[in-house]
This record gives sequence, structure tokens and C-alpha cells, in this order.
Amino acid sequence: VFSGWGIPAQRTIGMLCVVVLLRSQGRRWPWPYTWLMVLSVVVLADPWSLLQAGFWLSFVAVGVLFAAQPPDRNQHQQRWWHPGMRLLREQAVVGLALAPLTLLLFGQISVVGMVANLWAIPWMTVVITPIAMLGAVCPALWTVAAYCVTAMVWLLEHMAAWPAAVLYFAQPAWWAGLAGLLGCLWLVQPWGWRWRALGLPLVLPMLWWHNATPAWGEFDLLALDVGQGSAVLLRTQ
Repeated sequence: VFSGWGIPAQRTIGMLCVVVLLRSQGRRWPWPYTWLMVLSVVVLADPWSLLQAGFWLSFVAVGVLFAAQPPDRNQHQQRWWHPGMRLLREQAVVGLALAPLTLLLFGQISVVGMVANLWAIPWMTVVITPIAMLGAVCPALWTVAAYCVTAMVWLLEHMAAWPAAVLYFAQPAWWAGLAGLLGCLWLVQPWGWRWRALGLPLVLPMLWWHNATPAWGEFDLLALDVGQGSAVLLRTQ
């Protein structure tokens, strides 16, 4: 409710409700069943959600984390550094798996985002969100939360200015983007490197894609009108 009940919030609450309901009855579903159940309910409630970037980024990210989770064979022998290594692995998995989607949706791939998420997600979850919610009881805390947000944005802006923080590519055709998504999903599976390397050929068409240019002696003319301004884009060979 506090976050505006967007697609990521609906997905989170929906999956938690399904798991709690099943556990209260002593049952357990494989994760794809829970994932698909909530996805179907969200789409049936709002079919237009399929056109939102947040829908695809949220559901794909969670699905990838489940699918790429390695089995805990020696859970009782975990060392103190294992949670940190697991956090690094999860961020790398999500960053790699979502790269084709961000390229299809936004025409770019964020490299610095993998590093930023390591501290921005805990900062938002552990610091900003509790303080902001407590502000409903003590409004003075909203000022503290605002300072915390300002500090986070300031650091994120500096990280965004790093060299090669964002890589820009031509937005590929749907089939190249789908192949890249499948390739990245293959690369993050908990298999050996020899098997995972088979996903690389699927990624290459997405990165090497170039939009067709007009033939020699021809041109494309696109008039842009946004109400308060206009422009003409002329494209030639």
C-alpha cells in the first residue's frame, strides 16, 4: 500500500500469500507453480500489465533467482563469508538475466547497476522503508527518510557518471531479443561451464544487431511533434 501497489508489490504479496496458504495446510508447490499462479492472477486482474516494463522485470528476475539457485548440499558446513558470496552471485545472475530485457525495453544495458544494487537494495530495505513507514506515526521521521533518499540518489548519480556505466546497443528485433534472453537464462543455470557456454551463441545476435539503413539514393523522413516543439529526423545511408 505504501509503495503504490505496483506490479512488483502485487507479485511479492501474491507469492507470499500462496506460500503461507500452502504451508498452513502442510503442502508445498514447486516454485514454477507459485510463480505462474501469481503471474496469471496479475494478468487476469489487469491485462494491460503486460505492457509495463515493471511486470517483465519483476517476474523474470524472481523466476531467474529460483531457477538458478544451486542446491544446498552442505548447508550445515557454510562459512561466515557464504552469505556475502551468495549476495554477489544473485546480483550477477539477475544483472545478466535481465540484460536482454533492459536492452529490448530501454535500448541500454546497465553495468554499474549490478554494483549499485549491492548497497542500494539493503539501504532502501533496512533504512529508508522502515523510517518512512514510521513517519506515519512520527512525521518528523519523514525528514530523516528524505535525507536518506537524497544521499542514495547523490551516490547513484555519481556511479552513473562512471566510464562505461551504461552500454548502449541498437534495440534488436524481437527474435534476437528472445534468443538473447534464453541465452542469458542458460548462462546463469547452476551447471558446469562447458554446458553454460552453449548459451553464448544465442546472445551474440542481440549484441551485433544493426537496424536497416536506407538504400543508396533513398532517405527516411520522420516528423516529430510533441505539442510544445517539433523536429524532423532525416536518415540516409
